[in-house]
Amino acid sequence: MTSDSLPTAAGPDYRALIGAAELRQILARDDLRVVDCRFDLLDPGAGRRSYRDEHLPGAAFFDLEEDLSA
Repeated sequence: MTSDSLPTAAGPDYRALIGAAELRQILARDDLRVVDCRFDLLDPGAGRRSYRDEHLPGAAFFDLEEDLSA
């Protein structure tokens, strides 16, 4: 398993969209934003709580139901 993979109990490892080095470069830029949109269908408030507990510096939180759904 590489540092860019996320282990899951439900199936195979899922690969990150970008690696840690590229993310570090993005976090240093003023013209890009990182968005955290964690969500748990069984507990809709879990994503916001997780974001409140810990998130990447400068990351914004988008709620799947409130911000990303019509």
